[in-house]
Amino acid sequence: MGGIDVLVNNAGGGTRHPPEDYPEGEWRQLLEVHLFATMDLSQQAARHMLPKGRGKIINIGSVMCEEGGWNISAYAAAKHAIAGLTKSLATSWAKRGIDVNCIAPGYFTTTFSHVLKNDPVRGPQILDRIPQGRWGDPAELGGLVVFLASDACQYMNGSVVAIDGGWLAR
Repeated sequence: MGGIDVLVNNAGGGTRHPPEDYPEGEWRQLLEVHLFATMDLSQQAARHMLPKGRGKIINIGSVMCEEGGWNISAYAAAKHAIAGLTKSLATSWAKRGIDVNCIAPGYFTTTFSHVLKNDPVRGPQILDRIPQGRWGDPAELGGLVVFLASDACQYMNGSVVAIDGGWLAR
């Protein structure tokens, strides 16, 4: 179809373990899915974007780009790394026409979050901390993706944009 104009790196998953018991294999697998795949796909897309002198790469991070979280040390480490990778790639490719930004979603209702949302202890604790008083709907991410993929944000590069119902503001 004539090349790659936009890449959205949206891989996810995770497991919960106390940090002292986090299985090394799960730690490595999570970093492969979140961090290594993001770098690999970004490199592949950049090889198409750089000769054209334009492109958009949107990485999906998490509010855990800014926080630690309970018993999710691998996930938090990977999402912190996604934020850092976003800034590094943006710095490297900005003058060459590629804008790289990161979306940091808060708590959204997904198949992945179902167990946490319905946990009788953590579910209410999380909901109580979200100023909007609800979990997000995945459809609410679309507008931000479209914006970051558009020419409307030509001067936006290396940003980590939270969309979290006010979670990080609290």
